Amino acid sequence: MVYRGMSQCSTKYSPYYLVAGRNMQLPTEDDWKPRLSNKEISDNEYEDHVKLLAKRLHEANKMAGQQPKLSNETTNGYYDRHTKLELFNL
Repeated sequence: MVYRGMSQCSTKYSPYYLVAGRNMQLPTEDDWKPRLSNKEISDNEYEDHVKLLAKRLHEANKMAGQQPKLSNETTNGYYDRHTKLELFNL
């Protein structure tokens, strides 16, 4: 649960966010307020929510796909700092 809820340095998003489109709500973070689960939801509200969720997931997955390249470039920069050019006589 911890691994799924923490943002990864390679993607900058948590695996849970990339799948569910929202941050994970842990039991300790619950606000303990009663929720009205029997509220009627209109079709427009439902469609708007689904469209917003799809948009957020698309943007997050797009950013997560670009992030490994940036992370790789940073890692290569750190590695290259400590390497030395060796010339060999043939």
